[in-house]
Amino acid sequence: MHIKETFPFQFSRILSVFHALPKAPNAYISIEDLFIKLHNSYAHFLAPRKALQRDLNALDDILHKGNIEKISALGRQSASFRLSADAKLDLAKPNLIQNEFQSLAIVHSYNFLKNYFPESWQNTLIDQFEQAQKVLALRNKDIWLSKFGCALDGAFQNYLAPSNNIKEQIFKSIHDNNSWLEILYHPENFRKQPNVYVIKPHGVIIRGRKQYLIASKIDEHNKVFTRTFTMHRILQATPTLERLSVFIPDIDMEKAIEQNEYEGFFTDHPIKIELLCNIKMLPELQFSKIHQTQQLFATNPSHFTLTAKMPITWSFIEWLVQHAGAIEVLESEDLRDEVRKRICDMANNYNIEIMEFENDFADYGRNCEDFVDENGAIQRLDIEEDVAVVIENDMTMQEFDDLLEQAIDFIRDKPYISEAELSKHFKIKHSVSSYLIHKMGLENLIEIICEDGSHRYKVQIQ
Repeated sequence: MHIKETFPFQFSRILSVFHALPKAPNAYISIEDLFIKLHNSYAHFLAPRKALQRDLNALDDILHKGNIEKISALGRQSASFRLSADAKLDLAKPNLIQNEFQSLAIVHSYNFLKNYFPESWQNTLIDQFEQAQKVLALRNKDIWLSKFGCALDGAFQNYLAPSNNIKEQIFKSIHDNNSWLEILYHPENFRKQPNVYVIKPHGVIIRGRKQYLIASKIDEHNKVFTRTFTMHRILQATPTLERLSVFIPDIDMEKAIEQNEYEGFFTDHPIKIELLCNIKMLPELQFSKIHQTQQLFATNPSHFTLTAKMPITWSFIEWLVQHAGAIEVLESEDLRDEVRKRICDMANNYNIEIMEFENDFADYGRNCEDFVDENGAIQRLDIEEDVAVVIENDMTMQEFDDLLEQAIDFIRDKPYISEAELSKHFKIKHSVSSYLIHKMGLENLIEIICEDGSHRYKVQIQ
């Protein structure tokens, strides 16, 4: 019976070959003598000498430096081998790669990140990258390099990063707690002049095509502010003296990501927000909530209201600006003003003539206060039934449409159907089954009949 060998056993055997081989300028050893020396490691193979030859080839592939020198066999003589004088298998490295999954992750991570690293870091990491490639080739898993890919947002766009010199200065300052930088930073509004800041970098976060530098900014009064800088907007970076009078708190980058601190806060404490959204935003906001406190309320046939209590990040404001045609900020006033200001700035940047802002949803004929009852709860007024049903039952519009198709298939071979039968079969609430009946009635798929006060429906399709 053939037992598949695990990689740790294979690597352990290759390691024994490495230690058994002489190194130049010592004399070569024949494969016969090498086999006698390592007999116990190969005794279980059906073709032990072929297994030893395979391990010699594998060892030559994974050496960190140097190679295996070989004298080919002549006549009755066996081939002989030795290590070159510079041959090295660096077992002291804690990152010695023995697993193909780890290797695959390293190769793709390096390919993904290398453009964001300064050149000195790329040179340092190249050994691990090449070793990982060798392990994949050794284990016949290198095909996955062409089957697994990582794409930035906008796969055909160039990554956005500062010059190598700026990256070198930033990475050095992150590594050295006593190293500060003076940077020339261009604001988002390209009409404004670049600003000079003194900063202490803490870390870098990559999101989409951009790198963000998290740093403490020191103003002229020696006050410290945590700030997010878009790195490709840093035009210059030069080392500057540490100001001993200023205390710089350290930043936990994992925590910064978890709490969205890297995005920068418009308000870092939770505030109540209320958004009036076009119905086309419903699938996105059901699939991906803006916050765990998000609640949705149907308001009329074409719009719904979203409420939440959350900190406001700059990226959330950018999202609101991008969807300004479909979302109106009702509350808070500061958030509404900031969104409108950004839209005006964008228009000014591109010399677009804009009218004074009016409520894009003015055709409602109702003020915001009209949607609030005496207890402050948002009323469902003029509810579009489809919207109300999916919101109340935490469904998406697509899920309801799929359910309706299943219900139509379910009733085809039945003479009669009832709301209770739909509820039981699909395990849904009565309100949902009732609306399914209503929708099928509108399509003349069923008609209502009343017998002894009970509601049953005659199926019109077969």
